[in-house]
Amino acid sequence: MKAMETLHDLIEEAKIRTVWWALCIFAVSYFLAHTSKSMWMNVPIAILLVCVSRILLNEVELRWKVKKTEPLTYLSHLEKKQLSVNDSRLSTLPPPPKWKRKIDSPIVEAAMEDFINKLLQDFVVDLWYSDITPDKEAPELIRGIIMDVLAEISARVKNINLVDLLTRSVCLYNPFIVCVL
Repeated sequence: MKAMETLHDLIEEAKIRTVWWALCIFAVSYFLAHTSKSMWMNVPIAILLVCVSRILLNEVELRWKVKKTEPLTYLSHLEKKQLSVNDSRLSTLPPPPKWKRKIDSPIVEAAMEDFINKLLQDFVVDLWYSDITPDKEAPELIRGIIMDVLAEISARVKNINLVDLLTRSVCLYNPFIVCVL
């Protein structure tokens, strides 16, 4: 707030504050008039309410209560990071590959693995890869990619409505059957 330099500034400030006080008192007494017959009878109560609210707003600090925190122990930060007994990171068995979760049939999985292993052995490892290097990592990566692709195809085939597929193909490709879709 700027300092009052002259008596004129002091008078102007007093005028502004008087008008604001009058407006606040008038507004409060007007709202109190809804509870009594005369607005003029509510002026002293309005003055009292405006004064009390001004004192409360300037002197009393209102804020949310601060929650009490328990004092931290030396190792309390580790309690939050502690794993549960059923956490998958604690198990010794590695999680099944993503492609096995998509197929979800042990018989189909075994047949696909056997087929892909034979294809890779005959057409990649024995044919040309073993002549280049004895490393087995690349054929395993190729096998993983092929199994992921076959698992995705299997998941998508599971979502196909077979009856709808067959009736559409019969209706669309057979000119002798008239179908209304």
